Amino acid sequence: MPANHVTLKDPIFHFEIPSVAGVYEGTLNGAKNAITGKWSQTSADNLPLDFKRSDQTLDLRRPQTPARPFPYVEEEVTFGGGAAGIVLAGTVTLPKGEGPFPAALLIAGSGPQDRDESLANHRPFLLISDALTRKGIAVLRYDKRGVGKSTGNPDTATTMDLAADAQAALAFLKSRKEIDGSKIGTDWPQRGRHHCAISGRTFERCEVAGAGCAGNRGEQTLLNQSELIGRAGGLSEEHSSQASHLIRPPTPWCAKRRIPAPWPKKLGRW
Repeated sequence: MPANHVTLKDPIFHFEIPSVAGVYEGTLNGAKNAITGKWSQTSADNLPLDFKRSDQTLDLRRPQTPARPFPYVEEEVTFGGGAAGIVLAGTVTLPKGEGPFPAALLIAGSGPQDRDESLANHRPFLLISDALTRKGIAVLRYDKRGVGKSTGNPDTATTMDLAADAQAALAFLKSRKEIDGSKIGTDWPQRGRHHCAISGRTFERCEVAGAGCAGNRGEQTLLNQSELIGRAGGLSEEHSSQASHLIRPPTPWCAKRRIPAPWPKKLGRW
């Protein structure tokens, strides 16, 4: 993120990051190898933030990431996706012992996610998979279309395509002899919810759990999102309310419009 208004009026060091409404101001020490200061951002004011000069690369430690060997079976798998020629790659983890086991299907959220939903050295799907399998629940997690070892093009995959992939993953999980097909649940963050919902009846007998996703209609989600973004950007209650009124009138009209047949294939990646 670009910073501006960067100044050093010895010993006061100051910079701003407008894209997040952030301001930092600190004091440079006499040895000029450390800065002690405060960070302010919207409603979070004067949070302690110190900098120290170092010749070593920052080590991003993630102690919560599970480490092998695991007390369960881990198997690399491939299966057909939601369209001809698409091959999805993933990992099945199975508890030790006699099956069939209850199972969970992890469906990734927005963007080109791998089977672990890797981000900044965090691997949340690996963490969830490990925790569930240690509790006796088998898990399938997979690379989204065109990501990792899965084939396809993530730039042209629509929401409908990804929902079809989720259906294929569920069918594959049900086909495994180690899995109790009557006891399968799904877990999805963000837009993984839409992939599950669009899949319709295929998922109607599944237990479902969502993480960080909307639990109401898209119309209300957009209105809430607009209001929260406005407040985070410093809008007053009055101006935030005015902005919501501008968005609200066309929303019901949009919801009633039928999408022309050619449109779904033109929709970008979700």
